[in-house]
Amino acid sequence: MRKILSVKKLSFAVANPNNLILDRLSFDLYEGDFLVLLGHNGSGKTTLFKILSSEYSLYKGEVELEGKQISNNSDIKMLSQNPQHSTFSELTLLENCLLATQHKRSYSEIRNHLSLFSSKLVDKIDLKVSYLSGGERQVLALAMILFSPPKLLLLDEHTSALDPKISEKLMQLTADVIQKGSITTIMITHNIDFAFRYGNCLLSLSAGAIKFKAEESKKKNLSKVDLMKACFHHP
Repeated sequence: MRKILSVKKLSFAVANPNNLILDRLSFDLYEGDFLVLLGHNGSGKTTLFKILSSEYSLYKGEVELEGKQISNNSDIKMLSQNPQHSTFSELTLLENCLLATQHKRSYSEIRNHLSLFSSKLVDKIDLKVSYLSGGERQVLALAMILFSPPKLLLLDEHTSALDPKISEKLMQLTADVIQKGSITTIMITHNIDFAFRYGNCLLSLSAGAIKFKAEESKKKNLSKVDLMKACFHHP
C-alpha cells in the first residue's frame, strides 16, 4: 500500500529547546488510513497539526507527504471545530462554494456535490451562510474541503462545538465520506466513543511522545475500557 505521510523523529519546542512539545515523534500513514489522535490537553496534538498544516515550520526531524517535505502543501487540508474559519458568513452557500473551487465548478456541479452531504444545503444554496445552523455550517465546510479531496485531511475536533445529536450525525457523515473516497485522515478528538467506533488506527500522545499505538487489527480487539486505560490513565 502507498505511504502517504511519514513522520520521523519529529521534535518541536517554542522557547526552551529542553522543553519539548513534541519529542522524537515517529509514525507512518498509508493511503486510506483513518488515524484517531488522542491525548490530554498539552500532549502535542494541536502542535502536530500546526506543523502538518505548515503553520509551524521550525521543527527538527522529517515530515514528508508522499516522499516530499511538506511546505504550504495544498494537498493537506484542515477542518477545525470553528466553521467560521472555513466559510464566509455574509456570502451565500453558492458564493462560498465558487470561492472554494476557484470558480471552476458550474452551478449544477456544485448542487450535485452538496447533495452528497445534505439535501438541505442544496435547498439553501442561495441563502447567506449566516442563516445556517452550526451543524449545517460544518457540513458545508466539510463539503467545500472535499470538492477536491486532499491527500491528507486533518480534522481538529470538528464536531466538538455541536450538540451531541448533531455531532453524531456529522461524525457518521464524515466517516462515510472518508471511507468512500479512501481519504487519508487524521482526526483529533476527546470523544472516547468516537475514538472507539471510528478510524482504523489510533495514536495517543503524552508529553509529545507516543503513549499508546494501535494498528487496525489491534484496534478492532480493544474494548472501550481498554482504550480509556491505555490512552488516559495516569500511572
